[in-house]
Amino acid sequence: MMSSQTLLENFDEQASSSNQPMNEEEEAAGHSSNSDERKAFEALLADANEELYEGCTSFSKLSFMLKLYHIKSICKISDKGLSMIIDLLREAFQNAKLPASLHDLKKTIQKLGLDYESIHACPNDCMLFWGEDAEREVCKVCNVSRWKGKSTEGVSEKPRKCQEEKKEDKASC
Repeated sequence: MMSSQTLLENFDEQASSSNQPMNEEEEAAGHSSNSDERKAFEALLADANEELYEGCTSFSKLSFMLKLYHIKSICKISDKGLSMIIDLLREAFQNAKLPASLHDLKKTIQKLGLDYESIHACPNDCMLFWGEDAEREVCKVCNVSRWKGKSTEGVSEKPRKCQEEKKEDKASC
């Protein structure tokens, strides 16, 4: 495994070779951008090298956050559910270096370039509501609404497919 210093040197080499600004304004902006990227990279390296708690060899702070988010994704745990789990873990393991909140965990994940965009699909899987079709309310193939009908007043609409998947996948975790 490469040392943190070697990784930082490689990062600096790649950043300097890929950014060749044309004028002073671009050069200043490029330097600021590289500096911000380097700080973010250094923070990720620190989290990757930091023990989750004293004596822990199974997880680094970063690897534990990634594992938590992986479980959230696989088991379709809501943001509120994961927030409650993080709060419980912080209360039970006070010496562990856990993220303060789900928001902090998501910021770290985004620094890795692992964020995502949610794209709705037709309930019949005919099309994606994406690109120039992102604002459509009905499928252009089968004319089915992208939204499940409201059952009560004041409840926000969710994509129909999400509601159906929740019913089918309750036992998947």
